[in-house]
This record gives sequence, C-alpha cells and structure tokens, in this order.
Amino acid sequence: MTPTARLLSLRVDLRDPDAAAEVTPEALAAYAERTGWTLATTTGAHRVYHRGAGELKVPITSGWPDYGRAMLREIAELAATEGRSPLAVWAELVGWRDVAAEQAGALDRTVATMVAAPRMYGTTSEAVLFQALLALETAAALRGEPEVGARYDALRARHRIPSSLHASSRIGLDGIGAFIAELAGLPIPETPLPCHDVAPGEATGAPDEPEGVPPSAAPATGQGTLPGIDPGGRRRRPTRHVFGGFEARSFPAGPLAPEATTTQLVRACRHCDCLHRVASAGPRLGETNLYSADGVEWREASPVCIAKRPKK
Repeated sequence: MTPTARLLSLRVDLRDPDAAAEVTPEALAAYAERTGWTLATTTGAHRVYHRGAGELKVPITSGWPDYGRAMLREIAELAATEGRSPLAVWAELVGWRDVAAEQAGALDRTVATMVAAPRMYGTTSEAVLFQALLALETAAALRGEPEVGARYDALRARHRIPSSLHASSRIGLDGIGAFIAELAGLPIPETPLPCHDVAPGEATGAPDEPEGVPPSAAPATGQGTLPGIDPGGRRRRPTRHVFGGFEARSFPAGPLAPEATTTQLVRACRHCDCLHRVASAGPRLGETNLYSADGVEWREASPVCIAKRPKK
C-alpha cells in the first residue's frame, strides 16, 4: 500500500472545522445522491438524506457562523455509515480524487511518450528508466494502487536479470522503451529487448544461412560497433557473444597516464574481440555490465558480435 493510500485509510477523526468548511453544500448533496442516499425531506435549513439507519443533514447554505463544525458532524456521519475513514471522505468531497486522476493521466501520457521515443528523455537507458519508474510510482500513489516495485522485480526476473543488477545495465537505449511498455502495461513497440550474454553451450537462436549463399551476401544489421572492432572487409553474419571465464588482464590506465597500467578482471568473447567486465555503479544501482574493444574505452552498450572467420 502506498503512503497516500495508507494515510487515507487511517480511522482518524477529522477535527479541523476550516478544512471541513472547504466542502460545499452542493458537493455534499451530489456525493449523497451518487452513493445511494435518498432525499427524505427539505427544511428551511437542511436537506435531509437517509441511508439505512444513517441520517445526513446537508446545509442549505455555507454562510452559517458554525458551518465548518456542522460539516464535521456530517462528514463523520458519512464515514460511519460507509465504514470509511473521515479523512478519505473529506478528500473525495473536496475533489482531491479528481485532481489526482488528472495528474495521474498526465504522467501516463509522459510514460507513453517515453515508450515511443526514449531518446527524448536521456542519452542512456538508465536515465530513461529512472524517469519512467518515478512517473509510474507517482501515478500509482495518486490512484491508491499498489507500488510498482513488485511488478518491476517480476519483470526483471522474467528477463533473467539478476536482482543485484539494474535492468538498464542489460538493456540498451533502443530496447528500454519495450521494457517500460511491458512494465506499464502498454503496447510493446517493434524494437525487441536485447540480450547481451549467452551461457557457454546455449543456442544462439540465429537462423542458419541458406545453402549456396556466401557469408558476404548476408544482410547488414544496421547496428554499429565499438571503436577498434573491425568487422572486416567482407560482411559476416552477426551472432551473439559467448564469453569465457574471468581472467586478470593489464590495460592502459587512460589518456592522462598513457604509460601506467591497470589490472581488470575481464572475460573475452569467443567469437569476436569484445571484452566484458562488471563494475560497481553505487549502492543503489548495484553492478553494471561494461563492454570494450581495447580495454580503454568501456560502454554499457554491447557491440554487435561479428564472428571471426577461422584461418585456413
């Protein structure tokens, strides 16, 4: 239960006459008629409604000196008859739910735009996903719906993303829209969710080349590669990375210290020159996957794996 929903469910008495005075006679009468109260009689001061053993007296005007205290009694009567929190009844009477629904709808439209055009909201999948999660959590709180965290964890498990990793560390910017759509219950766009790693011995699922068609005739994928990875003069059919075990390797420390070296635990793809390592992204994000062609420039996006042609 969200904090807002929990607050509105508390069985506490409303004792603020100024807050109760915000409820107009028209709003109280409309609520009574909408929720099954029956108009029994009208006097010079009240419209009297009945529902079971409950009696509701709606003031004719809000100009009374003690109007706020009178509305406190009627709100308490409504809450007791309906078995609800007086605070929740007051919030509905002052139109809080209408405002909340409007704000939640605006957030829904924002999430739909993130699904269709994620690059409008950031240059990394991590930035886009954070904004989508914030929008979805806020909309759920405004509607009094369950928190998004449970759905997010279930979806992450469905895509076999370990609990210690943030989903954006495995899903590139082109695929984060589909992930957000699935999380929000929206139509999933055409862009498939990428899967970077394949366990040794696992089938890649790539279709076999037709007989008689040379590898150079394979269609281009339209995806780029990291700097330094040469796909070769002839196009080869891309496959998926199959990484071996981790091993310690020395790499240049960086452009500021070209002669210095640093040791990293990395694993190499068995098909191409791509390297993979796991880096810490802080206590909130946990670990993130990084990929490189030369051990100097590391990126979250995994390059296309172009299988090397065996030497003859």
